[in-house]
Amino acid sequence: MPDPKIEEIEKCLEHAEVRIMQTDFADASTAETLYQEATDLLIQAEGLMKGSGAWLMACLHARRKNGPMCTRWLDRAGKASMLPDLDTIRTHAHFANAVESKWFKDWLKQHG
Repeated sequence: MPDPKIEEIEKCLEHAEVRIMQTDFADASTAETLYQEATDLLIQAEGLMKGSGAWLMACLHARRKNGPMCTRWLDRAGKASMLPDLDTIRTHAHFANAVESKWFKDWLKQHG
């Protein structure tokens, strides 16, 4: 029998990622609303299981060019064993805005 808690986490993560991706096609005001909805869903997932929303929260902050929050969430995802490998992080579409950032290069160097 499926675990209802895991199913709820998966639902939150799926809906959050959809909202994050929708920001690519939204005007600034709508994008802000979508980012807030994604954040709310990821916090809900985190409330169910610590670390479960950390990777996507890091992705969200990378897209928003918020280095300090992104690295904080990357570290949290790592501690929860929810972080993909460094090559995936380097090439992930959500990190396209971050690859040339000093904060991102520093984080990769510390974890590589």
